[in-house]
Amino acid sequence: MPVRVWLVVLILAGLTHPFLPESRWLLVHLFTLGAVTNSIVVWSQTLAERFLGYRLPESERGPQLVKIYLLNAGIVVTIIGVVGGWFPVTLIGAVLIGAMVAWHAISLLLLIRRAQRARVEAGDSPAEHAQSVWFLVASSAMLPFGAGFGAVLAYGATEQAEAGFLLAHQAMNLLGFLGLAAAGVLTVMYPNLIGMDKAGVERRPAALAILLVGIAALMVGALTGYPLLAAAGCAAYLAGWIVVAGPLLRGALSHPPDGYAAASVTAAMLWLLGSLAVLAIVLATGPMVPDRATLMTVPFLAGFAAQLLFGVMSICCPR
Repeated sequence: MPVRVWLVVLILAGLTHPFLPESRWLLVHLFTLGAVTNSIVVWSQTLAERFLGYRLPESERGPQLVKIYLLNAGIVVTIIGVVGGWFPVTLIGAVLIGAMVAWHAISLLLLIRRAQRARVEAGDSPAEHAQSVWFLVASSAMLPFGAGFGAVLAYGATEQAEAGFLLAHQAMNLLGFLGLAAAGVLTVMYPNLIGMDKAGVERRPAALAILLVGIAALMVGALTGYPLLAAAGCAAYLAGWIVVAGPLLRGALSHPPDGYAAASVTAAMLWLLGSLAVLAIVLATGPMVPDRATLMTVPFLAGFAAQLLFGVMSICCPR
């Protein structure tokens, strides 16, 4: 429900954006904070339980609902703070968002431990897709840092520092929070979606390690003002996604996507790979200034994030 509500608000904001303050920021964050963040928090919990073969009892859903309510309260407070130009309000919202997603990461870690213990006691082997849950844990660990960088941007910085924080903000939120969650889920979901055999599941630990190294290098390069290091981090992250997506896209050649969901998710992966390649080139060939640091934001959002979200929602959401 929160995802649907935020998408309706996004459409309304898009229709009226010439009359809204901070309209570009607002449109971007209604989608990323509102729709994408809620989707990841809700569905990562559901899919983690499915991947681990362990379902929490309904009596324990209360804290999860509290987490969702507080997360959305933080999103509303952040939007009010930015639109109104009130930094203390923005900071409170960013802290609340970061805290809720950090809580989510810890809850997924505890779920892994609990599921593993239950399977050992039952004499079962580890769940087949348990490794994918570590992508979800790493994903949720990224957003609190991204929220912090966003708060710094709201406070204000010099042009050079702003470019670095913009790039780090994008690295943590789009490539880290969204990208890691997508990588972990698609290794399981995509083969089922197009009707192919399991592909690339044994590469998950290596892929996660490469992706995390790439994000770390990209962030350090951005914050220290070394665009070549940031470009190398982007290239490493691209290599990690090639490890993830390569077997899936090869499978798509022999099992062409049939239907909207499969086509949308396939297009999202292709957009991500292409956008990462272009971003690496942009970072390696020019100064790090805000306009260049955010040059690929729209391709990441519209090409990758939106197509991925709509494709996955068309599968997961009730008809």
